[in-house]
Amino acid sequence: LDTTRNFLGPAKPERWTFGSKQQIPALEAGIFTMRAGEKARFKIDWRYAFGEEGVKPGPPHIPPKADIFLEVTVFSWRPAVKERNAMSG
Repeated sequence: LDTTRNFLGPAKPERWTFGSKQQIPALEAGIFTMRAGEKARFKIDWRYAFGEEGVKPGPPHIPPKADIFLEVTVFSWRPAVKERNAMSG
C-alpha cells in the first residue's frame, strides 16, 4: 500500500503491509475499506490511537489521550507476495 505522511513537513509517499503492525489498527481498518485513488479523512479516538501515553519524544510528539486526525490518499494496492513452500513443487 502506498500512502503519504505529513507531520508538519513535506508529504512523502510511504509503503506498508497490512497486518504488519506498522500502523495503528483503527487506521488500518479504515484504509482497508478504501480503493486506489480514494482520499479520506479519519478522526481516531485516543483509545484507538496512541492511548494514555501518547508518543514521546517523537517525532511527532503526540500528547497523552490525544485524538488524531488524518487525511489519507491511497495511491495503489498490491497483493502481498507469499513465499512458496519449498516442498510444494
